[in-house]
Amino acid sequence: MVKAYLRYEHTLCFGIVASTSARGARIVEGFPDRTDTAVAPALEGVNLWQLRKGVLLKRLVPSSTGLDPEHGVSTPSAGPTSDEGAVTALCRLAGRSQIAAGHTSGTLKLWDALSGSCEASFTGHRTAVSCLAYSEDRAILASGGRDSDIVLWDLVAETGLFRLKGHRNEVTSLVFLPRHNSLVSSSKDACIRVWSLDSQHCTQVVTAHRGEIWSMALSQDGRCLVTGSLDEQLLCFRVRSAEECDRDAEAGRAAEILEHDGNLVRRSQTKIQQLEFDAGKSGSTKYFGVLGAGKVFELYRVASKKEAAKKAKRRLKRKREKERERGEEEAQETTAPGEPTLADEFQLEATLSLKHKIKSFYFTHSRSGKLRIVVALANNSIEVHEVNQKADDTGAEPLRIHSLDSQGHGGDVRSLSVSNDNTMILSASYSGIKIWNASTGNCLRSCAGGYGLCCTFVVGDKYACVGTKSGAIEVYDVSFGGRIQVVEAHDQAVWGLRALPDSTGLCSVSGDGQIKFWEYGMLVTDEGTEVASKALTLEHKRSLKMPEDVLCVALDSQGKYIAVGMIDASIKVFFLDTLKFYLSLYGHKLPVLCCDISSDGALLASGSADKNLKIWGVDFGDCHKSLFAHTDSVTQVKFVPKTHYVFTTGKDGVLKYWDADKFELLLELKAHHSEIWTLAVSGVGDFCVTGSHDTSIRRWDRTEEAFFLEEEKEKRLETMFDSVLDEDDDIEKLNAAWDAEGKSRSAGRKSQQSVSAADAAIDALDIAAHELDRLRDHARQLERGNDKAKFAPNPLLLGKRPTDYVYETLKGIKSSDLEQALILLPFNDAMKVLSYCESWLEDPLEAEFTSKIVMTLVRIHLDQIQMTHRVKPLLTKLRELVKPGLGRIKSMIGTNSAAIEFLKSKAENVA
Repeated sequence: MVKAYLRYEHTLCFGIVASTSARGARIVEGFPDRTDTAVAPALEGVNLWQLRKGVLLKRLVPSSTGLDPEHGVSTPSAGPTSDEGAVTALCRLAGRSQIAAGHTSGTLKLWDALSGSCEASFTGHRTAVSCLAYSEDRAILASGGRDSDIVLWDLVAETGLFRLKGHRNEVTSLVFLPRHNSLVSSSKDACIRVWSLDSQHCTQVVTAHRGEIWSMALSQDGRCLVTGSLDEQLLCFRVRSAEECDRDAEAGRAAEILEHDGNLVRRSQTKIQQLEFDAGKSGSTKYFGVLGAGKVFELYRVASKKEAAKKAKRRLKRKREKERERGEEEAQETTAPGEPTLADEFQLEATLSLKHKIKSFYFTHSRSGKLRIVVALANNSIEVHEVNQKADDTGAEPLRIHSLDSQGHGGDVRSLSVSNDNTMILSASYSGIKIWNASTGNCLRSCAGGYGLCCTFVVGDKYACVGTKSGAIEVYDVSFGGRIQVVEAHDQAVWGLRALPDSTGLCSVSGDGQIKFWEYGMLVTDEGTEVASKALTLEHKRSLKMPEDVLCVALDSQGKYIAVGMIDASIKVFFLDTLKFYLSLYGHKLPVLCCDISSDGALLASGSADKNLKIWGVDFGDCHKSLFAHTDSVTQVKFVPKTHYVFTTGKDGVLKYWDADKFELLLELKAHHSEIWTLAVSGVGDFCVTGSHDTSIRRWDRTEEAFFLEEEKEKRLETMFDSVLDEDDDIEKLNAAWDAEGKSRSAGRKSQQSVSAADAAIDALDIAAHELDRLRDHARQLERGNDKAKFAPNPLLLGKRPTDYVYETLKGIKSSDLEQALILLPFNDAMKVLSYCESWLEDPLEAEFTSKIVMTLVRIHLDQIQMTHRVKPLLTKLRELVKPGLGRIKSMIGTNSAAIEFLKSKAENVA
């Protein structure tokens, strides 16, 4: 009989405040307290934080991850973990609660922050999305990618418009110029390009920068564009009016929209990270923010024209003094009065220096109108600083008013431990420990301490012990979250810490080659006072010196053996009571990083830097099996209690589930975006938790869903075959052909969704064709006089006509995937769809959708259609039907628009 296993699924992700993969920490509108609700990238999802209270309001994640967007708890999902990758670009729609997020896979998702629902999904880039921008009318979204492409998306029709190609490196920033109906893009190829959205061509190329351009910002009045590169120079460009460009065109000159108008020299010499203008209220002071690749943020005030003229006059005066010092008197006399440039309008107002690197910033305003700066830091935190004018009016002084850093570690999660009652999770990082609620992921305690490498709960979960990189063992009181003792235990880093099975103490292993055993003791504090308290202490009892560094330790549940992994790639097993040598296990080629013993003491599993998982017999020390477990070092291995099932983690960011008796891989669980350092399993094996370099902690729950080994192998093979979808050979050839004809490229790209949609359309066409054949056969039988012939409709058609069934199938395809699905249709199936379009066009309400299908198929298969004479009569008939059908829709829209305007004017007159 085939053995069935229970599936583990990703159910909870916590410990992420703001990931650094995208510019984030933006204030989102629509919530009751709009100034304190921020949206921030959180690996594959987006977090919405209430900054003042430090509460996570929502976590927006792709539904295929199995997480509920509102609560971050598991929802039924039969599919694998989402492979869209981390969020790399984030943009908020001004005045609305819509958020656009771009992922490393090239996918874009539009979220409604209020409802937490995903409104649309687009696939248009081969690599990660690097920047996003909304048009002023909020109808178009532009996305730039690391593949050097720019794609424009229609948010109303939820489909791609066209693709712009011209840059030779990653597109770093996008800005719309509404007065010119143009788009400005910057790239790492040191070029700024101006694109006309009418002609879909590049109209101007600016090569003023000498290096990579990292950011751009357009002023609120649309007349000043500032760009930043690798040096301290910010280039200011004047956006010329449409009338000036028209005069240049009439005179036969190049109608250039951008005109260089001065340089702004900033204090920091690091490369630019982000530039942004303050979208303040009308009449208020305007600000301009400059962020370099460091810990310093510069705030500039946009001066008035009068102040800019004074600054230009002072600049000219300094220039003349320098010329006079050089003896250039003639040059001084002939120097004309200087006109103020755009750079003269910027005056340094304040400088904000923080302890950690600033990854992004965003301007917002308090209810009283004061400027606030929301910054996302590299240590997984968000801060809000309010700008207050100094008493002497010599500038401004930013003061921190909110800080959100308690809900996540500032660095790698190096160790995890689950409490004995499975209600709490202990995590250790470089700056201390945190204690989490295992069910909700909320942080219960946060304690500052040393760089923790290993940790465990002790003494009935009342205390926690942490081994640090400095060689000390720190003791914490769980109840009030304070460090009560620091024991200088080792001379080098403590790599392993395990509580003894009899709960009388613990053992520690270190890079100094020492295995030390410690006994619990109680120290009475505040003795002689009315309130005396007891605190846990560690007393050193015995040691075992090893010839090499010890990297890990494991104890069996019966307290019989202790196993340690060595840097010389061996595993030593000793008797726990006498510390006498028992076994030496050789087989690994690189240092043993982790090991564990099963609950019954029969098996020992070890993981090494050689990427292998080895299963050993504890009775004779023989190697049962050596398995190639991960594509990088195996960092942690744990047995599920009272079973021979094993979890392993690796630097490849994958959690794997094994059967140590059959030596088979059961599950491959992917969710982390970087190497996994640690793993902990609950006491009954119903869940496990993993910690990673991406600062996230993820919980994996055992479900009641059974699976079979062969089915999982087939799924892994299908996933491997689906990976070839990234090679869009057919679509790239089609795009190249369109480019040769001077037409724009297709906006979308082939994805798993579009392939599935094409397969569904082909299946619908086959079912409809078979049903039509059956109907014709039935009609012939009736003509021959066979009155007893009966016809049983195909139940798959759901009572519809064959043509209507095909139409409903195509109508059910998402707008963003429809064009790609039609491109993937073979020519014969495409001609079947065109033949059905003749009957669809008879319905005036469906003329628009049908016309879109006709035009798309004709454009795709134009060359083959020209060589196929039998299709020409069909196209002639469709041409006669398309124009009247669209004309009726146009008339209907015009009538409705006129009626709405009439009712509007009537309501205004009554008011």
